[in-house]
Amino acid sequence: MTTVQRRMLLAAPALLPLAMAGTATAATTDLALICDLALGRALRTAGQAFRASHGVRLHVFPTAPGLIVPQLARQVQIDLVATQSGFLQQAEQAGLLTAAPRAGIGSNAIVVAETSDAQGPTESGAVAVAELAGASGMEGAAIAAGLGIDKARIVSAIDTTEVAFLLTTGAARTGVLYLTDVRADPRLRVISAIKDQPPAPCFSAVTKGARRPDPAAFIAFLATPQARQVLASAGLEQPA
Repeated sequence: MTTVQRRMLLAAPALLPLAMAGTATAATTDLALICDLALGRALRTAGQAFRASHGVRLHVFPTAPGLIVPQLARQVQIDLVATQSGFLQQAEQAGLLTAAPRAGIGSNAIVVAETSDAQGPTESGAVAVAELAGASGMEGAAIAAGLGIDKARIVSAIDTTEVAFLLTTGAARTGVLYLTDVRADPRLRVISAIKDQPPAPCFSAVTKGARRPDPAAFIAFLATPQARQVLASAGLEQPA
């Protein structure tokens, strides 16, 4: 897969909510949520549990966190947003969120990972890191520097989705990922946590573009023991 193809795929998920916008009606019980790429698997699983208990389908649209505010500003019919605290604050400052209650969905640790079948030393192999903070919410180059990794070993990726791709295709020996990225792919395993990088706190909120009934029900569901267990299993550290 070329870099151009990867960049096109990066932008594509942010356009998906537009497909629902033309067909949404006030009568539908479906809800639409936009979230960080690294949160997609966790929130889809939470959405399945929500549907089982509430009968409401949650459509999850993972995208680069830096594209969330521009997408919401286009007034697409997205009911809910889930992202890192800094990006949620940007959405709030832009007047794109309602005053409805917010839900903390957990903190996403940054880790060093490898493939589950990897063998041999890791000290000399290529290390994949996300190069665009807006695409991943992670300052990959700064993290690599803090780990003392020689620049010659670094393979730049757009986001942590591409870091995982580089690992599973053998283009990199190790990579810097979110714990949710690792939990989402059984081919990956954690080598170590990055202690000087605190886990990224993530939250969900109702958008001002919400047009479907009771999106706050999902916010309330995220605080239940059932949802917290699902999110913890997906790699999101839950508050005590």
